[in-house]
Amino acid sequence: MKKRSNRNSWSVWLIALVVTVFFGMQLSKLEFDNNIRVFLLPDYPVNLQYDRLMEDFGRAEGISIALTFKNGSIIDGENLELIRNLTADLEALEYIDEVRSLTNTDYLQGISGGLETEELVAELPTNQEEEERVKARLESWEVYERSLYSDDYKSTQIVVTLLASNSINEDEKVDSFCIIGLVFNPISLV
Repeated sequence: MKKRSNRNSWSVWLIALVVTVFFGMQLSKLEFDNNIRVFLLPDYPVNLQYDRLMEDFGRAEGISIALTFKNGSIIDGENLELIRNLTADLEALEYIDEVRSLTNTDYLQGISGGLETEELVAELPTNQEEEERVKARLESWEVYERSLYSDDYKSTQIVVTLLASNSINEDEKVDSFCIIGLVFNPISLV
């Protein structure tokens, strides 16, 4: 029987180590881009239209915040108060263009000779009858379904639209996102 040489195994280990270190050093240069536009050709018609739109109107970025309540539903008075306060806190932040939630969405009602607009939740409900009125208003228009309320009325969303990014530098946007994070950290939806 021939004895195998350990000299070759050490060289294989050394080469593997050098290659691993080399690729490990490249990890700091790795970038992730989850924008779907990177998969489309630059002269693709949709890309060209999107570029023209952004050039004309600026880029507006948004955040969708989902809220799910463990206790009660989204039409309970306490939960609506939490949504209203959260909406107000978000509206007060710098670089926020618009906040759309259950508590500041318009309710359209047909009247003789036109339409009447009022807040969907004008007053916070204090009893079952008032909660049912809010629920009936939600169900009266399909646009609200699955955007302002879930099928089980346990979840809703708040949509935050940021100011057009061409009027904000990148450092200011990061500060605004950090502030939004501070608004949400202390809140526990129970």
